[in-house]
Amino acid sequence: MPIFKLRLLATLIGLIIYFGPIAPTNAQLPQRCQEIIMQVMSSDGYLTRDMHNEFWDSLEQALPSQADISVFEQYISENMLYAQEYQLELFTSAQLSLKAGEVLTTNRFEKLAKGANKAGQEDIAAEFLESAGYGSVISRPDGRTLVVIQEVVNSTLPSIASSFARLKRLGTKTWDAS
Repeated sequence: MPIFKLRLLATLIGLIIYFGPIAPTNAQLPQRCQEIIMQVMSSDGYLTRDMHNEFWDSLEQALPSQADISVFEQYISENMLYAQEYQLELFTSAQLSLKAGEVLTTNRFEKLAKGANKAGQEDIAAEFLESAGYGSVISRPDGRTLVVIQEVVNSTLPSIASSFARLKRLGTKTWDAS
């Protein structure tokens, strides 16, 4: 399987593990906001000041009240960023596991995993880490199989870290130029 497809699969694993619906309010998140979120979170994504401003301008127009906007900000912080950090720590743990030849996890992953509580995500993460630590095969629902390898983890980790940083910047109303 080409490295691009493995990286895409790795990103999808993170999304499957944690994400719920993007909009936590009854209001529909504008299409452009959804597009910006997808761009920010993609492995080759980016975020400019103009995109940030467009995102928040569109959000303010679509959501009827400051309370709804605050709910969305909280959702980004408590769910989307949490999910990205979970994925980052999962891959960091996979990297440790690959090097050790056994399943190892970071302390931060353990803390995030305790707070996760989504049905099935523990199984997905465990299967992923077992593949990294012991070389076991992951069977996908479509019948294909894969084994977590160092090359995939090493190429995916920087993308996850960058996505996490971009999402963190997008998740606050005030642009952070750093």
